[in-house]
This record gives sequence, structure tokens and C-alpha cells, in this order.
Amino acid sequence: DTSELNSPIHEYLSAGSFNVRLVVTSQPYGIVKDTIQSVLVSEIPKVAFTVLNKCEGIAVDFLNKSTIGSGTLTYDWNFGDGSANSTATDPNHLYAITGGYKVTLKAKANGCISTLTKSAYTFAQPVANFSVPAGKFCTDNEVQFSNLSTLKDGSMGQLWDFTDGSEATVENPNHAFVAPGTFPVKLTAISEFGCTDIAVKN
Repeated sequence: DTSELNSPIHEYLSAGSFNVRLVVTSQPYGIVKDTIQSVLVSEIPKVAFTVLNKCEGIAVDFLNKSTIGSGTLTYDWNFGDGSANSTATDPNHLYAITGGYKVTLKAKANGCISTLTKSAYTFAQPVANFSVPAGKFCTDNEVQFSNLSTLKDGSMGQLWDFTDGSEATVENPNHAFVAPGTFPVKLTAISEFGCTDIAVKN
């Protein structure tokens, strides 16, 4: 490409070393002078990363997949929650509050920077709890269990294990034990994002 501008701007589409020639012609005598200088164009990093979202209380993992043809990559992570940035290659970060955050990774090499922003999520953790009527129960008599589990955000399901070979997924089940004994009942509360908590009572 050529230009007749006094101070041109040119975009190189690939990295490498390029010889730039400047030709000057004086007016009105037509004297021609030229000079050649090399311009070194560095490769822009290809920035990429994967987010492994987690449940409340567990650090979110970030897997860096950035690449560069030549040179050494350095990184700057902004986790979107006002905390200090990280220069680690594959950091993890514990969010104090559940929700979504905009995470930005800047990859730098040879003076060139590339930036990518993605969303990261910390999902609310359910708190499993249930109640059983007080007293003793006879075999074959139904016992009513009341689900008292809570979840700050979203919806959840449940899995009841009566430890007698029976299970239930309804919110507030009735269950009859056919044999005498003490049975520890386990309730697993499960959020829509797979976060779980367990409560066990006799």
C-alpha cells in the first residue's frame, strides 16, 4: 500500500517486520530523496477463558485459554466485585454475595493487549431443615414430615431418604414405617443449579 498523506496511519493485518519507504520530492526543483525504516508489528494475543460457576461459599474457578504465537503472556483479572485484581494465570475467586458478576481478563504480550469479558455466577446455597411430630410412632402409621428448607434465590427441590429402603421427592411427605426401630431420616435440599444441603434427624 502507498499513501500521499503527510502523516499517514496504516493498519497491518498481520504481525512481522515491515520496511517502510518514505520518498520526498522537493518543489520546485524536483530533487528526490528517500529513506527506509523497519516497523515491527507484534501479534495481538488471542484471549479466551472458561468460567466454572460455583455454589455459595465455594470459590469460582477461571480456566485461562489465552494464546500467543511468540512472546510471554501476562494477565490482569478483574472479578467485577470491587476486589483486588489478580495476575494469576488460572485464578479462583470467592464472592461474598450470591449473584452474577462481569469478569474481565486482559492478556498482554509484546506491548499488545486483548480484552475479554464474561459473566460469572455464585449460586445461592439451600439450607435443609425439616420437622417431625413429637412422640413415638407405631408401625404402619403414617408420619407427616414438614419441609422447612430455605433458599435465598431461585427454586429448589428435595429428596427424602427414610433409611428403610424408601425415598420421596414431594415437599411434605407422609411415610409409614413397616418395621419397628429408629430410623435417621435424611432430607437433601437441591437448588435449580445443583447446590445441595443435607439435614438428618431421628
